This record gives sequence, structure tokens and C-alpha cells, in this order.
Amino acid sequence: MRTSRRRMQVILVIAYLLIFGTLYLLMPLKDVCVDIKLESDMRRMKTLLRLTAMLRMKGEKGSGCTMPKVHTFLENIVLTNGNISRTTSAERDWVTCSADKCFVLQDILNEFKAVECYYSDVIFINDYEHYTTFPIKLDGRERYTLERSDHVKISCVQKTFRPFQLFTPRWNGLKAGFRKVSVAVPRSREDSPNVLILCLRSLSHKDALQRLPHTYKVLTQKLGAVVLKGYNIIDEGPQAALFPILTGKTELELNNALEKDELDPKYFLFGQLHSDGYRTAYFEDLPLLSTLQLHFRRQPTDHYLRPLFLEQREMSEKCRQTTHDCVAAAPIHSQMINLTHQFSYIRDKRFSFTIISNIFSEYHDLVAVDNEISYMLNSLQAGGFLVNTLLIVMSDRGSMFPELTMTHQDAVGERLPFMSIVLPDTLKKARPDAEKFLRTNANVLTTPFDIHSTVLDAVGLKRLINHYKVAESELPRGMSLVQPIPATRSCVEADVLPHWCACFEWTQVPWSDPAFAQSIRTVADFVHDRVSEDVKCAKRTVASIEWVMRYNFQKQIIQQSYTENGFDNFTNTSIEFYQVRLIMRPGRAIFEGTVTLLKKLRAYVTTEREVSRIDSYSDEAKCVSATRPHLTRPPPLLPPMSPMAPPTYIESPIFILSPAAASNHFYVQC
Repeated sequence: MRTSRRRMQVILVIAYLLIFGTLYLLMPLKDVCVDIKLESDMRRMKTLLRLTAMLRMKGEKGSGCTMPKVHTFLENIVLTNGNISRTTSAERDWVTCSADKCFVLQDILNEFKAVECYYSDVIFINDYEHYTTFPIKLDGRERYTLERSDHVKISCVQKTFRPFQLFTPRWNGLKAGFRKVSVAVPRSREDSPNVLILCLRSLSHKDALQRLPHTYKVLTQKLGAVVLKGYNIIDEGPQAALFPILTGKTELELNNALEKDELDPKYFLFGQLHSDGYRTAYFEDLPLLSTLQLHFRRQPTDHYLRPLFLEQREMSEKCRQTTHDCVAAAPIHSQMINLTHQFSYIRDKRFSFTIISNIFSEYHDLVAVDNEISYMLNSLQAGGFLVNTLLIVMSDRGSMFPELTMTHQDAVGERLPFMSIVLPDTLKKARPDAEKFLRTNANVLTTPFDIHSTVLDAVGLKRLINHYKVAESELPRGMSLVQPIPATRSCVEADVLPHWCACFEWTQVPWSDPAFAQSIRTVADFVHDRVSEDVKCAKRTVASIEWVMRYNFQKQIIQQSYTENGFDNFTNTSIEFYQVRLIMRPGRAIFEGTVTLLKKLRAYVTTEREVSRIDSYSDEAKCVSATRPHLTRPPPLLPPMSPMAPPTYIESPIFILSPAAASNHFYVQC
């Protein structure tokens, strides 16, 4: 009896093991099946996106671009001729740096008589790490020479004790200069133009007129700058502007060059120009999150500010400071402008790219910035430092503040950032037609890709220009602005999606139109799905609708069969574009999206590149930023729809809503 019971127990145990083991083994198969389905759906999605691009090319190609007339409220702009003042601070610096020398200011020596200072170099390891050297003690009248680094941590103290003095005066701070750097210049390349690019975050053409009147006046009236009226962004975020300008490619096209999400400087303008004998500088003021939102494998330029701002943030945290808007006594934007100014005095060939984000992250009064940039430009022009310098003062995108983009016209201004170019006198003498072409191209559709081509053309490195063409386009995606650009150039030829193209004339969609509800549902469901992946994210629901606009794409026809992709005898297809702005709860988040209606399929399509949040996230992301830092990084972009596109793709989630047929209702999660 006992033997039979034991036998039964053994059989039950074996049965349980077999059942649960089989289920355990089958669990990965479920994921495999899901992956296969997702891969199949993705192929169909890519086909639809390529189809949309080809349909656009058939209709838009050679149609040109009529930019909207954006009211600039010129009557409210005062361009005074008064003296331009410099920004001052209530705090005092004890030490300053000029070129490769750091020294105590004479006013401090006069006041405290005897001062001693301790200097520690701030050394770059990588974009995440740095260290400070053992401090070197110097008398206040001695000068410290920058040799190992451009950045130095300084602590100064008064040596003599005064009667009735309760505390010994002290000063601690960080300073930056320019150590001596030797760069080999190729033969016959000694006189190529310098390049100075100053990028101000989130500033539209209209904003520049209103908020930087002195700078605008100096650029246009004194320096003869050409302001591009047709300059259009290609996608959302600073990286969508900076990657094309600095590399001639999108972030995704550089994917094959990335190792562990690290950028190689050799693919960037500053790396290419360094090989041509330029001293290079890349200044940005976002130490924790790079403006490019990726980090460099090694120090990208000869002069690089990241270690300074990382050390500044550490010092602020030790002192329990709640803001990080200053370096020592100088506001960060002043430090950036001052270093850009100083770098322009270097006699070697030089390339500098400065991007100021700090003061533009909120709607600040820009009087101080306007005065300081104007002062710098006047000083450089008076000293003759712009004779052989290509000067670009620009922004990465238009205003990102919802209170400034409440109307559809204002939203168009978001797509038209400020872009001004001053050609060097040496280039205008060598190529008399260069400025004429530039002024003509000011009214033509232009993009960040063109800025990259222009810089390389101006410095005599046309061989490095990226000649990539969008599928079925006869024009290169990036064209030099000192060469003729056809006035018939369209957004599709310039690789600008409908969502970001300012050329389109949109008309209001009545609420009774079926497309009104379908386009809203497409964008709302897409946003809902993006946050539903994470259980800690609140679910988004529609609170109100700002607008639904339509752009009719006239009778676009393509004779193409997609039997292999499931679209049998797919011919005579036309498309329409709908632009939606929604306010969603919680938090009254404002989203904008463009939806493509494929009429033959009766399918509404949108992608990550065509849905954007236009208001500030504020503190919403703090609940998940510590455990899910990847959510603070925007998703990768879709690749160009062309056979010439890179073979490696990063899949982009796409939502297609088809109310007509369940077979056309695809949904792919991220």
C-alpha cells in the first residue's frame, strides 16, 4: 500500500514538473510570435510611409514654398541708437582669466593688500567624469598659467588679519581660459576663413526682432548679415537641428557610427576642421544632459566646457545651492558669450560653436543677453576680427512656450527659427557672386542641412559635403547657400515632413467633418499608448481641442502594386494631411500632431516624428526620472524614405487607425 502511494506521489511530481516545465519553455515562444507579428506589421508600416513619401514627391516636387507672413509687431520694437551697456553682477570675482593666464584683479589687491590663492586644474576624463589636480599655492600678485586644462578651480584668502575683523575674507570659484594648443595646418590652407557659430535656444525670427533688437540691428545694419526668411526646421528638438548642421546627417543616419551611444568627433564639423588645421571649441551649458543628448567618446574639441560645468554643479550641490545659473559671480550666459568673444581673438585658424540654453529654458527677459551679444559683435567688428570669419547667429527652433504659440500662425513661427549669416570679406572678394546668391536664397526654403554644406563650401572643403538625395528628388538634400538654390524647391525635396513644413496652407476643419474626430482620435490614442507602457505614467485623456486643420494634397496618383506587402492592386491613391492640437489631462499637457489620411485604405497614419508636446514638462517626469532615465530621451527618428538610406534602422512606433476595415487596423507598440 505504501509502495503504491509513493509511486502515485512520484507520478504526480513528475506530471507537475512536465506541465510547468512545458509552460516555462513555451513562454518565450509567445514573445517570439509577438516579435514576428510586430516585425511583419513594421514592414507594412514602412511600406505605407514610403508610399506617403512617394505620393508627396509626385505632387510637391518642384512646387516651391510660399512662406507664411508672420506679423512681427514692429511698432513695438525700439531700435535705439544709445550706448549699449554691459551686464554687471552684485557679486564680485577675485580672479579672472585671459588667454592662458589667470590672475587676481587689481581692485582686490588694492582692497586686501595681501592675498594668496590655490589653483587646481579641472581635468577631463570623459563626458561623465573629471577630476581636479592637487592645488598650487601662489601669491596674489603671481599669475597662474593654464597648461593641462582650460578650466581651473580657485580658492583665495586674505593673508593679513585686520583689527576687529571677525571673518577672514575668502573667495572660491571656477574660471576658464584657453591653454596653448598646437595644430598642424596643411600646406596652402593657412588662410581659409574662421567660423563662429552662436546658437540661441528656442528663438524664432519674430522673437529675434522683438527680444534682441540691438543684436538684430548690429547684425543687419552694421555687419550686413543676411537673415534667412525661409529657414525651416526638419524635426523636433535641438538635436534635429544640430546634427544636420554639424554632420550633414540626422541622428539616425549616424547610428552606424555610434558605439554604446557615444559620438565620434571625426564625423562632426569641428573634427573635420581640426584635421584641416583649425583650433576648435564647442561650448554648451547643459552639463547633466547634453544638448545633443548623446555623449562623445573622447574630448571633441580643443576647448570644451563640459568639465567646468560639471565641477560647478558639484560645488553648488555641496553648498546646497538650489540654482545653477552662475559660474562664480558671472551668469552662465555671460560666461559663454565672454569665452566666445575671447576665443575669437586667437590668431590661429579657429572654429567655435556656442549654444546657450540656460537663459532660454524659460521666458526670461533677454535685455542682458541682447546687450552682451551686441557688445561682442561690435567689438569683433571694430577689431577687424570678422574680416576673415564666417559668422552665424542662429537658433535651433522657434519659441517653445505655449503662451507664445496659442494661434496657428504662432505655431508656424515655431517652425521658423532665427538664422543670420555674415560672409567674410575675404570670401566676398574671392567669390563676388557668393553674397548675391546668399541674399537670393534668403527667400527660398532652406534647412539645417544647407548650413552644413554652406560652412564646408565657405572654408574650401566642398569635398566633404553630403550629397545625399531624397528618393526621386533631383536636388541634394543639403545645398550651399553661396550657390544657387532653385526657388521651386519643396519640403519633400528638402526632407521636411508635413508636420514641420511651414509652406503648407492649412484650412480649418469643421467639427461635423468625419475627419475631425478621426484625426483627434489618432493623435490622442498614439499619445495614450506612449505613456501606457509604464505603469507609473498617468493615462492621458483629451481635455479640450484647440484646432484641427487640413491640407489637401491635390490628386496625387501613383501606379504601384504592393501585393507582396498585402496591398493588392493599390492604385489611384490620394492623401490628405490633418494637423491637430489637443490639451490632455492630467496637467493640461499640450500636444500637436499631423495625421496622414490614405484615402484608398481609409487609414489615418501618424508617427513619432509628427507628434510633439509643445509645453514644458515642468516637474511631471520627476516621479519616474530616477528609475527610468531613458524616458527623458526623445525617441529615435525615422530613416529617410530612400534606397540610399543607411541599412540599419531603428524601428519607430507608428499608429494606423482604419475605421473601415479591421484588416487595415494595425497597432504596433513601442
